[in-house]
Amino acid sequence: SVGALIKFLGQPDAPERYQLYGRYRLTRDWALRTALRYNHRFGGEQDLDVAVRIGGDHVLRSHDALQVYGGLDLVTVYQRRTTRDWTYRVGAAPLLGVLVFVTPHISLSVEPRLVALYSHFRNGDRFASDDHTFSVELNGDGLLILSVHF
Repeated sequence: SVGALIKFLGQPDAPERYQLYGRYRLTRDWALRTALRYNHRFGGEQDLDVAVRIGGDHVLRSHDALQVYGGLDLVTVYQRRTTRDWTYRVGAAPLLGVLVFVTPHISLSVEPRLVALYSHFRNGDRFASDDHTFSVELNGDGLLILSVHF
């Protein structure tokens, strides 16, 4: 409910989240894309999460106000915890998106991505060895993007 969301956002440990997306059309069908995400949680445990994506996409099908596109993003993520633990991730994310123009300058889109990341974890308080993992997961399946086209 809206009341529960407002109560959650008013908590001292509520996260501050900011995301910025950009796309530059090279041609009618090709575009360069970038995204920056900043997530900071305050309170008992302070977490910091910064992610950068850069890549390209290609329009596969276009009909009237509808576009279907595919692309690939290179991804890098840095996470740090109050405990001085940190994680650095790097990888790639192929995607398939659907974009609908609501007006000539405003669109809504979804773009699920299959994100493959190599992770390097280090515990800052102990002299333990570093941990390295590889993961693949589906992201962006619940994200609706509102875009303004210039």
